[in-house]
Amino acid sequence: MHEKILIVEDDRSLREIMSDYFTANQYEAVCASCGREALEKAALSDLAVILLDINLPDIDGFHVCSAMRSELCITAPVLFITARISEADKLNGYACGADDYITKPFSLPVLQAKITAMLKRRGLNAVKQYGGILIDRNEHTVTVQGEKTDLALKEFELLSFLAGNEGRLFSRQQLLIRIWGYDFDGSDRVIDDHIRKLRKKLGKCRDYIRTVHGAGYSFRIPEGGKGS
Repeated sequence: MHEKILIVEDDRSLREIMSDYFTANQYEAVCASCGREALEKAALSDLAVILLDINLPDIDGFHVCSAMRSELCITAPVLFITARISEADKLNGYACGADDYITKPFSLPVLQAKITAMLKRRGLNAVKQYGGILIDRNEHTVTVQGEKTDLALKEFELLSFLAGNEGRLFSRQQLLIRIWGYDFDGSDRVIDDHIRKLRKKLGKCRDYIRTVHGAGYSFRIPEGGKGS
């Protein structure tokens, strides 16, 4: 399966050149021409990396990056692509959650090299142990205390996301947007239903997923680390 890359660039010509280049180099390119479109597509996609222009026609890239991190809870690397190279802009970008910068004009092979290095580092962390739970994000498998557990896709995505953000509290609405997307028109109670199913399948590790009444859910490994 090809890695999915989101290209956020309002210059149509540059956007198409980048899309064609990365598609030819075995990526799946998703494009957006403005900030709102970028947020909508980011919410619906399992992205490997985000290429984000700062000067967009509606919302600037700083605000888009900040919203991706805080509202959508997206953890994929973000590279700002910009002609703005001041120290203040760079510091602002990093404060918003960016991982790196590349300045215009730039070499597409150099940009690809940056992305390859980021994805390589990401791949090293694709299999992680959380107490009694082993999650393999490449194979989409979960092992609970040595035994493989069959999870539906949304159950896997929900568990993987919560575990990858251990200790953080997420509201139902945040989880709904992150896992189901902005355009999901069902009730946020779908989160409760999936949490209930997850806990049942996690067996003795069910208490890793914690309910904070009136606030949402979090993932935390209990004392002892192997489940109750």
